[in-house]
Amino acid sequence: MSDNYRRQSHQNRPNTNNPQVQAHRNFNNNNQSAVPTGNDVQNIFNQNKGNFSLWFNKYTPIVISGKDKELYHTCNNNGNTSNAVNYYKERYDSFTNNSREKLELLHKNQQNYLLSFPEQDYEVIELKATTKTPLITGIGQTHPNEVSMVFDYMLGIPYIPASSIKGLLRFTTVIKEINTNMEKYNTVKQGKIDDENIAEIQYYFGGQSNEGSVVFLDAYPEKVPALHIDIMNPHYREYYQDAKAPADYLEPKPIKFLTVEPNTTFVFRVIINKHRKDYGSLKQSIKTILEQALTKEGIGAKTALGYGILTVDKNNFSNLEDERQKKTQLEQQEAERIKLESMSELDKLIMQINQLSSETGDFNKSVEIYNSLDKYQNDDKIKIAQALKSYFQKINKWEKQSGKQYAKVETIKKILSEQ
Repeated sequence: MSDNYRRQSHQNRPNTNNPQVQAHRNFNNNNQSAVPTGNDVQNIFNQNKGNFSLWFNKYTPIVISGKDKELYHTCNNNGNTSNAVNYYKERYDSFTNNSREKLELLHKNQQNYLLSFPEQDYEVIELKATTKTPLITGIGQTHPNEVSMVFDYMLGIPYIPASSIKGLLRFTTVIKEINTNMEKYNTVKQGKIDDENIAEIQYYFGGQSNEGSVVFLDAYPEKVPALHIDIMNPHYREYYQDAKAPADYLEPKPIKFLTVEPNTTFVFRVIINKHRKDYGSLKQSIKTILEQALTKEGIGAKTALGYGILTVDKNNFSNLEDERQKKTQLEQQEAERIKLESMSELDKLIMQINQLSSETGDFNKSVEIYNSLDKYQNDDKIKIAQALKSYFQKINKWEKQSGKQYAKVETIKKILSEQ
């Protein structure tokens, strides 16, 4: 028993009466399962709060068996070792019920990050692509279930790390280079291609002598995705693990694992430095390579078996021009609001006069302001009169007027002549 466990207060130690940590019997092998966590943590997870990524990587239940040379097996909450992955999916569904608003905020933050790059210096690309086949990333990560999956640490939902996107595009660029210059690489020994000597690789991703021209952000699903339970069925498990002969009497052992189900849309975001040679062709090449990588090569694990293939609608390429204009408009409105808050009532009135048009409604507003002139002290009255004069001149109602408008003009002239 660790010293840290000994130091825990009694109420924070694992509660054996808690269904998440109490010992469970598996009637087939007399196993026991437990998750050694304190009550506070258990209460959070039992209320379907907290983070699924944390639960999946740290708190999934296991079966403990002294008879089997593999002492630990994943299981569901009742110690059933054949139903662990189904249990994970149930927990994922319950944990992510409240993730929609957090995901929307993340997309908003990523988009604002792109828009923070000056338009004159950087090109930003946003691409939406939809999974055509199941997708799995992070299959090589350590997990008791043998087949893992990567989940975002904050949201607890599947995502595609930027490093995976960058690696896929680098691979696709190398394949494109080889296919384009087949004769050049015919004499190269297998596995001996130095991709850093390929000009596009240096240009896009950087090398020893320069930084890359392209930045990739993590790709997140547009909406909280549903998970799909898939299965692999190795027939010669003992052959791969224990070096036994691959005989017919060896029994297959189905292995369940989680994937992102098809028809899930992911948002890919890219930043390109405009101050690089051949920027125009670079921008188009990145679009072409990204589309080819997602639709032909696939992303994530098990792509050779058809996993991780996406479809791309070319109309889904966006440079966020509309969003940039909205952002600029909001910034102008905020600046105007701050300016108005700091202005005096007199300054606001004069600004209102300066913004009036020749429309009948605006002209009637000017008449109302004119009729209220006597409420103001001499200096304020002069400033308002000057603003009204400028307005009447702008709408051609100052010179050669008659009737009521003539009387207004004469009154304003009198006020201004007294200054």
